Amino acid sequence: LFDFTLAATCIIGSDTRLLKVNPSWEKLCGYSRKEAEGGLRWTDFIYKDDLERLKQYHVARRKDPHAVPTTYECRVVDRGGSTHDCIAYVDVIPETKNSIASLLDITAQKKVERMLREQLDELTRTQEVLRRSEEKFRTFTEHVPDLTTITDEEGRYTYVSPSVLRLSGKTADQVLGRCAIDFESPLGIDQKELERLAAGAETA
Repeated sequence: LFDFTLAATCIIGSDTRLLKVNPSWEKLCGYSRKEAEGGLRWTDFIYKDDLERLKQYHVARRKDPHAVPTTYECRVVDRGGSTHDCIAYVDVIPETKNSIASLLDITAQKKVERMLREQLDELTRTQEVLRRSEEKFRTFTEHVPDLTTITDEEGRYTYVSPSVLRLSGKTADQVLGRCAIDFESPLGIDQKELERLAAGAETA
């Protein structure tokens, strides 16, 4: 069972030496069983930033197996120098000071997580830029007397300026989402009022 499990598995002595490794461990770390067993320590293939934490686990586990987690993430550096993100399961073998550790390589999943996180950050930044642009646009249109409307591709109003609402006597809820053809005149504004505004614009 030890040799055929897909997880990279090793048995570790209390002095940190590798006592036994399986073929999946050889594949992950790049060392042969002959090189590893009795010749390497588990500290030889752990990423430097994770090393101190795992050393503390190693010592504490042998004093009280329940004092440290049995499952956690860590990074493994293979023989070629490549770093692998892994989930480790480590526990003390009953009635011994040795422990058994199984490593599951999740490098591909971590890469996808980082990519999705970067895309989410970019989307958040884009949304913030759009929000600020919309605020500037609304601030501008709400302080000018011009009749300003925005429609979507189907002709439905998505924005009308306060001046339009004042002249039409309607609320935003009565206008937004509707089309110009839903009103007898543009937004229900009196035709004479439109002509007066047009004449004023020509004079200006």
